[in-house]
Amino acid sequence: METRTQGLSEFCGQRLIRQEKELKRLRTLVYKDELTGLMNYRAFREGMGKLLGEEDAYGLIYLDLDQFKEVNDTFGHLAGDRLLREVAGALNRAAGSLAQVYRLGGDEFALIVTAAEQLHTVRERVLTEFEQAENLEISGLRVSVSIGTAQFPEDGRTYDEMLGSADCCMYADKYRRKAGMPTETF
Repeated sequence: METRTQGLSEFCGQRLIRQEKELKRLRTLVYKDELTGLMNYRAFREGMGKLLGEEDAYGLIYLDLDQFKEVNDTFGHLAGDRLLREVAGALNRAAGSLAQVYRLGGDEFALIVTAAEQLHTVRERVLTEFEQAENLEISGLRVSVSIGTAQFPEDGRTYDEMLGSADCCMYADKYRRKAGMPTETF
């Protein structure tokens, strides 16, 4: 009887281990962007939702790539995919331990900076990384980034308000860049 119980326990233990591995694999599929390995839009929404439930100030950096459409149109989607992976690496280097990086879709990315006082630092690190990264150029076409920021609670108290504030700031930055005007820090 004891041998049977041990066998059953081993079987159940192995089955639980397999189920835990499968759950981990499924969680990865649900929350990670397959192309870049970054956390995806679903993970971003959940991360923002958790922060909105707290009172601590935090920062949001929202960005998209300038000239990305030209890369896809001129050099093809494989080149665009390679570039997106390079951008993911650049953003991870810039974020370090100060922010979590997400790919929201297409050429849009976001960083959640949990310590609001680090928002400006992370933004400047992103800009520096894009200025210095040599792998963000394809046959003379250099991809740059337009950035918008928002800080909780000053710029919004809901998901939509925070994202809307950062988005508006990002489009203002894009306009200034296209017009050849200096960019502002916030």
